[in-house]
Amino acid sequence: MASIGVVSIHDLNNVGNRLQSAALSTALAGLGHTPVAIPNTPYRYGPGRDEPGPESIAATARRLAGERDWWGLVDKAGRAAVMRARVRALTRFTGENVRVDPRWVTAPGDGEELVDDYDAFVTGSDQVWNPAYRFGCPTDFLDFAPPGRRVAYAASFGVSELPARYVPHYREMLSGLDHVSVREHSGAALVRDLVGREVPVVLDPTMLVPVAHWSRLADRAPRPSPSPFLGTYLLWTGDRATQRAVRSLARSRGLRARQLLAPGFHRPGYYGAENFLRTLRDAEVVVTDSFHSTLFALLFGTPVRVLSRGPGQDDRIESLLELFGVPPAKAFGAPDSAPDGPLVADPEAALAPHRERSLAWLADAIDAATSGRARGDENGT
Repeated sequence: MASIGVVSIHDLNNVGNRLQSAALSTALAGLGHTPVAIPNTPYRYGPGRDEPGPESIAATARRLAGERDWWGLVDKAGRAAVMRARVRALTRFTGENVRVDPRWVTAPGDGEELVDDYDAFVTGSDQVWNPAYRFGCPTDFLDFAPPGRRVAYAASFGVSELPARYVPHYREMLSGLDHVSVREHSGAALVRDLVGREVPVVLDPTMLVPVAHWSRLADRAPRPSPSPFLGTYLLWTGDRATQRAVRSLARSRGLRARQLLAPGFHRPGYYGAENFLRTLRDAEVVVTDSFHSTLFALLFGTPVRVLSRGPGQDDRIESLLELFGVPPAKAFGAPDSAPDGPLVADPEAALAPHRERSLAWLADAIDAATSGRARGDENGT
């Protein structure tokens, strides 16, 4: 049994992030190891040093008011109002399902104190290599860990092409990783172009865990609506026109529209990972632009309409659909229409061979990385 330090995005306001973190911990534990999540925030480095930070809540409010976008202002205010409840719920979920190191990595050198406490380190999955979110932070490439003990599992760039200023930096960072797998085909192409390596495309950690596990977690949440409902999870495409189209779709099917991002004011159970799962499982139909909500709708056999985020932004969902043999044209479409039935007849059967290969790759990579520590100890390094 090895002690594994897991470096991923540590976002207590993002349900999909928390679910993949819990799933990777579950998968590593199933392989006989002791996984521990290492909380971190990206520090600005190299080409990302001058990237603008995210817009503050106050700045967003001022901008929307200046544009006289009252609908947008109310929508953003609703999302901000439930954020605190969601953070509390996801903090609880993380504490119940993930072992977390109390030390944070937030600056160069912070990771060095962790090296002796872990046999190997894993980065991923999620968009740990997205330059717009993480700025090429060396922590996400495990630069603090000794060579031979670095594993990237299902890491995602989140883009199909890197900005030119990041190319030399990413080439250097990727060259220092010993074992690399990615979540999307576009990621494999980027690694090939950057460092000339062929790397496998493996499953997001949430697919390493049987759907029955997720259904048991869903059972812990209250039913989102006493009557049949349509569930939405719109991260990027939830503008006013889209919301109107979704409500039109719900009315045409005699359903109540239920928003997961801004569900209104309810007791805390409505904001956590368990409610996210139950909403996607129990909805009559789901409309989303999110990777993980698409994934769980597929796993639970819920009809799902996927909304495009635009050029270069849909590859991760297209790669997901390919795993299940679903043509993108069957899933993507307009927000006022949706499939009448599930897109996949037997999700578990479709995933079985991919799960076996992904777990085998992860097991072999961890074994090689922990052997790397043993060799280092023998050599006195």
